[in-house]
Amino acid sequence: TTKQLVFTNIQASKADFITKPPGSVSPCPKPYPRFKNENKGDHRQSKRSKSIRPTLSNPPTRTSPSPLCQVPPEIFLQICKNLSPADLLSLTKVCKMFYNDLCRGDSRTIQQIWRESRLTFMPYRKLPPPDGMNERQYMVFLLDKICQFCGERKNSKILWDSQVRACKDCFSSQYKNCNYMAVNGEVPWIILDCVPSESWKTWDTIVDAAGPFRWVEQVLRKHDEYKKVPEEDRESWVEEQRKRVRKISNEYIKRIGEDVDSRQHTKSVRAKDINEKISLMLNERDDEGNLMYEREILEGCVSLKKAYRWTTTFTERAWKILRTKLIKEYHDGLERREEIKEIFKSMVSSVVETENSKTKEAFESEAEDTDS
Repeated sequence: TTKQLVFTNIQASKADFITKPPGSVSPCPKPYPRFKNENKGDHRQSKRSKSIRPTLSNPPTRTSPSPLCQVPPEIFLQICKNLSPADLLSLTKVCKMFYNDLCRGDSRTIQQIWRESRLTFMPYRKLPPPDGMNERQYMVFLLDKICQFCGERKNSKILWDSQVRACKDCFSSQYKNCNYMAVNGEVPWIILDCVPSESWKTWDTIVDAAGPFRWVEQVLRKHDEYKKVPEEDRESWVEEQRKRVRKISNEYIKRIGEDVDSRQHTKSVRAKDINEKISLMLNERDDEGNLMYEREILEGCVSLKKAYRWTTTFTERAWKILRTKLIKEYHDGLERREEIKEIFKSMVSSVVETENSKTKEAFESEAEDTDS
């Protein structure tokens, strides 16, 4: 299929091109995108390859270019339209040429690729990107789980009112009830109306009664912006900011609904992928042709039950980790079952012996009564 061809070529190109993110390479002249920028009318194209001066530490090597890099831009665009947003983000990390093709500039063609990919592979994300984001930035915001304050990936959540991602600790430290700032005279009360608030229970351990929460840095920036506005224009500026906050608040409920739909969709797809892997595992046979696993024991494994509850994408790496745990827990389950069988047998034997003993005693007693 087209998608398999793309990933085959991507793997081949990884050996030939720089795999570091574009921001980590040494400074060089900014290349032009290969595609026409409809906003600026620029038809110039970037070079497909760049010669590297051979040195003693970097001897010249002969590598064949990836076939995907020989594809004309028009066909490359058609291929990209069949890729998911996550695949497009992976493609941008293969080499600088692909990064320039999919990330540089505000070309309507490039934005259309990201938009069609979102609507095709993420149908529950129907709302357009928030103000200040293009389609690619919106996908990075949704798919990248990194906290924008500390850089950690664990337990980060989207704060739609502020358009940032934050973990629990950073939310507690960066977001406060800023009413005290107005009470103490640090900022006018009117500034609080110009900053979106997070009044919902983001984490179960944070009480809503302490809200509404506002990003302290955002409040201070908005105050600095307010002071730079001429006094005769401040009233209109405040009204404009209030309209912006109302718009964000109106979109908030819809975006939270999309978050719920996203989790449910991911969870259902994850369960389907896990079931397919478990079915294949149950059909595995040993050298003698006997089935290696029993469904009852395998489905009783704790790791499998936990895996169904997660809402992240189920990858091949996740399956390898889960399979290793399942095999260990399966053999432990077999041992426990054998132990239970032995205990049950001993209990049955004990009961049988007791009943036989009672029967024998009753028979002997009855025989003695008969003789007498």
